[in-house]
Amino acid sequence: MKVTKTSTGRFAKPGEHIQDGEIIKVMDAGVEQEGDYGIQHVFKILCVDGEVRNLSFNATSRNYMIDAFGDETDGWKDKQVRVNIVK
Repeated sequence: MKVTKTSTGRFAKPGEHIQDGEIIKVMDAGVEQEGDYGIQHVFKILCVDGEVRNLSFNATSRNYMIDAFGDETDGWKDKQVRVNIVK
């Protein structure tokens, strides 16, 4: 069986591309994709340095986004949000 590589895109890395307390912009309504631990909700974000990268929103982040902008991710597009990195 022949398999091909899957492109995961360029992901934002905390501490490298995004910093705690920075404001980022959500660029799209996101997509669901299979990750190492199940389905991930991945959004394109505009980083402070002007680069567009992918960022997977965990359940806590999604819940905050729902509280702030509603449960339809189309409404999250073009919203600016503050990064809160928890280790």
